[in-house]
Amino acid sequence: MPMPTIALCAILRNEIRGVVEWLAHYKALGVDDFLIYDNESTDGTADLLAALAKAGEIDLIHWPHTVGERPQRLAYVDARKRARADWLAFFDADEFLLLREDASFGAFLQRFDDSVSAVAVSWVVFGSGGQQAWHPAPVIERFTDALPPDAVPNRQVKAIGRRVMLVGTGIHRVEPSAGRYVNPSGRDVAFVGLTSVKRPDVAVAALHHYAVKSLEEFEEKRQRGHANSQDPARKRDRLDQAFADFDAGGVRNTDLLAFAPRMRVEAFRLRDILTAQGLSFPVWPFVGD
Repeated sequence: MPMPTIALCAILRNEIRGVVEWLAHYKALGVDDFLIYDNESTDGTADLLAALAKAGEIDLIHWPHTVGERPQRLAYVDARKRARADWLAFFDADEFLLLREDASFGAFLQRFDDSVSAVAVSWVVFGSGGQQAWHPAPVIERFTDALPPDAVPNRQVKAIGRRVMLVGTGIHRVEPSAGRYVNPSGRDVAFVGLTSVKRPDVAVAALHHYAVKSLEEFEEKRQRGHANSQDPARKRDRLDQAFADFDAGGVRNTDLLAFAPRMRVEAFRLRDILTAQGLSFPVWPFVGD
């Protein structure tokens, strides 16, 4: 049975501090295709992505914001048309997949037979751990203070869908035309509302969500606004409440640290590609390596 292929879709704006680590993480997991939508970045992210696209590492789509439209939703619709992989994942640049038992994304997807059309992966939400400012180290190493497993935000999921079955795409869920919607353990999902599940399942896989990071980085996120809004500025006040909800922490979680060496190998490979194209690094999160 051939290994399933996977494409990752994401829309980014001003993610220069973390985009290399994030891409390297998924490169190390064996993602086949990257559909990256740049939403008017001004901090160097666009140039970095363009260089990686030139090298064939990603597919870059310039995706400007138009007042009255929701750029993230529209990007996801476009990704369904562009993708050629067997499966399509819709993750943000602050979301890192943890696979507990499988060495690659493809191996994880190989668990699911043809009756499965979509997989809902539960969040594990991380707080700031009291950090006030960014410093040069990988996100997965800087933040290890997570919400308790039964915390309400951890009931949220993100979706991976079998491409040929998808007829709709939301921010947290996909809509397959038929087939089963399961959790990573292969059990049918019981949804509560549109974006949450009754009981999170992180035994096989989880999506580590670094929604807060440091206070400085959260403020930068707040100023960027929200890619899934007709008017990004209107979402900024809601982000303040999200900080309070997500920053509670209380549980030390180092599950992803074992994956850091594989991620670093890919990060330095990407750096070599970028350096060969004459791109300098205003921000490099691997000081000392």
